[in-house]
Amino acid sequence: MATRKRFLSLKVATVFLAAVGVAVFAVNELTVRWTSDGRWALPAVECERLASNFKIQTVAELPEQIASLICDNDGPNSHHLFVGTRGKAGVYRCSPRSPFGVMPLIPATGDDPGFGTAQVSVLALTDAPRDQQELIALTAQETPRGKPRAYVFKMPMMTPVMTAADIASSWPHGIAFVKDVFGRPTFLSAFCGFGEIVEFRTFDRKTAAGFRSNGLECRQLGSVSGSGEQISAVELLGSNPYVLVARGYKFNGAAIEVYGRDHTTPFNKAKPGALGLGWARRWELREGDKFGNVRFLVGALRNGVRDLYAWWCVGLADGDTEFVHYRIGLTGIVERKSIALGPAADYWPQENWSTLVDADGDGVEELYFMSRTGNLWRLDLPPADSSDESSAALPEPSLMGFFPAGGGPIVPCTNDENGVIPLYIAVSNYIVKATPKKAPRQRPIVQVKLAEPSSAAHR
Repeated sequence: MATRKRFLSLKVATVFLAAVGVAVFAVNELTVRWTSDGRWALPAVECERLASNFKIQTVAELPEQIASLICDNDGPNSHHLFVGTRGKAGVYRCSPRSPFGVMPLIPATGDDPGFGTAQVSVLALTDAPRDQQELIALTAQETPRGKPRAYVFKMPMMTPVMTAADIASSWPHGIAFVKDVFGRPTFLSAFCGFGEIVEFRTFDRKTAAGFRSNGLECRQLGSVSGSGEQISAVELLGSNPYVLVARGYKFNGAAIEVYGRDHTTPFNKAKPGALGLGWARRWELREGDKFGNVRFLVGALRNGVRDLYAWWCVGLADGDTEFVHYRIGLTGIVERKSIALGPAADYWPQENWSTLVDADGDGVEELYFMSRTGNLWRLDLPPADSSDESSAALPEPSLMGFFPAGGGPIVPCTNDENGVIPLYIAVSNYIVKATPKKAPRQRPIVQVKLAEPSSAAHR
């Protein structure tokens, strides 16, 4: 009798567990989305007033808020996204195709992942063949306040080396790939807080005693007279390297400093500047000391003149925003155009929240940028061969969509898909792929009336 009761109890438990399993499966079927061709899909990210020439798809879900984003240069069906997060400050590699795999390279880089807050502020890939590339991640230790770190992941094994910068600031902004005075490859970063410019380089050494070591090392070169808000290296006017530094987070103190190689000062008489020895400041864009912060984006070199786009805001990251298009030649600024935009919350992009790309394949680059409130803007630029470019006024940006969850980093795909280049946009802890429709080749530039953000955009 006891055996029969145990058997019945086991049977009842089996039936109960089977019923629970069916219920769980049913719930999952109701919550998990599937595409028309039977592939698994991620939840849709809310987007209001999406432009008719764009379609969006969620392609990645991360465990915490996305702080930085970059796309590698592999093929259209095999490229990956590298993502840095805020919270535990993890570094991840994502596949933006179903089933949307996410692999942690380092799930946490902060000092206290359980209770503290850190973020991967900057991600960059070295310009090299894919199997020789290096992924660089710079982290900010927010709470408890700590030293910023740098990681270099060597492909294809993705084994990292790490160092911590011994400086007072905690937040890195941007990466500039340069060579030092001896021709060795290094990279620089600017730091928010006390404006330090820090140089990083990898090493592989063997001592006379036979000890072998390899890793990453860094040193402070100098500092700017404000907070280091952005840094970038570019062959500004041809083959000679230049470094652009945005300083800001200081009322009436924002500026873009342009540094070039100093080939005239004798080495024994050279004095270190913000970038150390071997660099001299060529120009400084200050806009009459009216602004407290600035972000910039370097454009194309056309007929010996370089395009430079800048967003200036009156406050530290607030107040009114002015967009300026500079054209820089050998003598400095040869042309300047500007347009007043509006509140920084609706128009001012943070670091890596803007990109310059011919997304719709019409042969003319467009400027896309995101705001903190979640506005995705597009600014149509004059064609490179426009005959009336110098006399034409700047067109006003048009609103491509509004993400109620807020803005985030935006990067273009490094390969075209059917003649267009999709954009990857970070929204909270999701990545959205925005694919434009193919536009006719070399369409005329038509000034678009500014789309006013809805009241939801000011939340």
